[in-house]
Amino acid sequence: DDGGEGGDEGEEEEEDVSSLQIAWEVLELSRIIYSRQESSEAQRKLAKVKIKLGEVCMENEKLDEAAVHFKEAIEHFKSCGEQPDSREISSTYYMMGLSASLDQKYEDAIEHFGQCSRLMASQISKLQGPEKESLQGMKGEVDKMVSDCNDSLKQLEQYRKLIPTQSTAAVAAAAAAASGSCDSSSSSSSTPHPAFS
Repeated sequence: DDGGEGGDEGEEEEEDVSSLQIAWEVLELSRIIYSRQESSEAQRKLAKVKIKLGEVCMENEKLDEAAVHFKEAIEHFKSCGEQPDSREISSTYYMMGLSASLDQKYEDAIEHFGQCSRLMASQISKLQGPEKESLQGMKGEVDKMVSDCNDSLKQLEQYRKLIPTQSTAAVAAAAAAASGSCDSSSSSSSTPHPAFS
């Protein structure tokens, strides 16, 4: 009976892998098509494809590759005339921060979440009513992630002082296991904050 359950789990994993593979292939095809076009609309669509590629990379735990896609997405948004403080750009910084925190690159995460927070503050100053309140709530969550990453970074530095002979990766893993702060707050989902969608 247990063998049957194990088989079901294996099939589910195969389905997940094939679904991610199909998503990757469709997104890569879209990337190729949009990269051959020079219109600002094509650049905007290319930026959105890059974000989706980054999300697929995060699902596959290819966090360095995800960061590259997110960075390129921001460049494409800027090249098509997107306002520097647009939600598209701020949400991409959020994804960069999430990717960096999952990769235990807390300094990068702090920088990206901080940039997201600054852009959100700029957006808030232009809004009124319920939309403004909603964005202020989201900004508070992003600011908490900055604080959590700062705490994780401090703990990581304390571990480095205690265990100078250990590799950085081993120290980071020990610090993450002990604190769980930044990673646990951000690893629950690799998708953008709902309000960014």
